[in-house]
Amino acid sequence: HDESSECASFTVFSPNGNYLMFPYATDGNQYNNDKFSVCSIQYIASLLQVKKDKCFIESGQPICGNQIVEPGEKCDVGDQDNDECCYGVNAGERLQCTLKPGKQCSPSQGQCCDNSCSHKRKGELCREEAECTFKSFCTGETSVCPTSPPKDNYTLCNAGTRICLDAMCLQSVCAKYHLEQCECDTHSLYEKCQLCCQIPDDANSCRSTHSSQLGPLFNMTAIHLPAGAPCKQRQGYCDKLYICRLVDADGPIARLKNSFLTLIEFDPAAWMKTRWWAILLIILMLGAIMAGTILIFGRTLDSKEVEKTRKPTGRVDPRRSDALQQYFIYTRKELHMASIYMQSETRI
Repeated sequence: HDESSECASFTVFSPNGNYLMFPYATDGNQYNNDKFSVCSIQYIASLLQVKKDKCFIESGQPICGNQIVEPGEKCDVGDQDNDECCYGVNAGERLQCTLKPGKQCSPSQGQCCDNSCSHKRKGELCREEAECTFKSFCTGETSVCPTSPPKDNYTLCNAGTRICLDAMCLQSVCAKYHLEQCECDTHSLYEKCQLCCQIPDDANSCRSTHSSQLGPLFNMTAIHLPAGAPCKQRQGYCDKLYICRLVDADGPIARLKNSFLTLIEFDPAAWMKTRWWAILLIILMLGAIMAGTILIFGRTLDSKEVEKTRKPTGRVDPRRSDALQQYFIYTRKELHMASIYMQSETRI
């Protein structure tokens, strides 16, 4: 990546944008976004001198089979051999990427050719309306969908954060009032995802759209950047809750490596001083666990001891009851016989 100030300005809103190898993601719609910086070109050149200096020569010839209709090709359906309209790349050098006999067009040529290899009727919709363009309709004479008519310049787009210029949603809404977009100087990650504007080349005038200075231009409304928009000097992105989420450029693997493989000595005393609250929380949690364990298991043991010492209650076993009843009956008979015997002895 470009890491020096000579190769990258490291500003979010530079006039021509950052270069291709800028460390953070770019919108891709500025002049420099798809170009190599001076440093990147020098680095690539040094490698080519060592290896090969002709590996990036453009052939200038169409490539049949890439599904792109290039000069010299009538159509291009890739390696499809069963296409009804066009010969594929496997049909041979003379036939490949040409229309089959009796066919007027191929869907690979554009959206105004149907599956029957004929041009669509005039007035048939071929492109839906977009933020900066109107609908487009087929002419009935060609396979290519005509260019969509542009909407008026300064039409709001991209959730009200940009305006349309020449059918493209590229310019910030700040340009509508001859201002330029900036990033407000704030520590709030929520305010980092609010649109801010400033007077050109005057960083001290950067204000939010709902501030007292810019509020009258934007109806005193805070304009939020859409989800996925860069924030904090492109070191983060805005989420759906309009909060700037910082991105770790190293990633989790690099963090693990730095944690376990670095030679930096670990100082337990310094760690305990900065994270005393974590130690206190761990002690309180352990104390709560021990108290809960004693309370639960203590009650269980006490209840078991009470059950052991409690006298048995309840119904008597039926078999034991029958035996006792027979015993009492037998005893009554014995007593009755003894009483009769005593009476007879007395009479005598």
